[in-house]
Amino acid sequence: MMLRITELVGDGGDARLAVEGRVTARTVAALEQACVEAMKRHPALDLDVSQVQFADAVGLDFLRRLDGDRVRLVGCTGFLRELLQTTPTDTLERSTR
Repeated sequence: MMLRITELVGDGGDARLAVEGRVTARTVAALEQACVEAMKRHPALDLDVSQVQFADAVGLDFLRRLDGDRVRLVGCTGFLRELLQTTPTDTLERSTR
């Protein structure tokens, strides 16, 4: 499975999308489209990323940019949270040591 996106009813009428699989350069456009569509119908969006198995640099960048006022990432595993908090420059510096 590359990526599965399921729209659920969130608390208080907010949108909730459950994301499963891999958030990569190949799948991020579908995730972006699903988020845009959900935000057209709802004031806020919870993006449940608890079942994300892998995210490449493009996917991580998208998730970082998405997390904000109207979108909240929920269910982050410790591993994904660490990746999201590491800047691309940090990752490059670590890999060259």
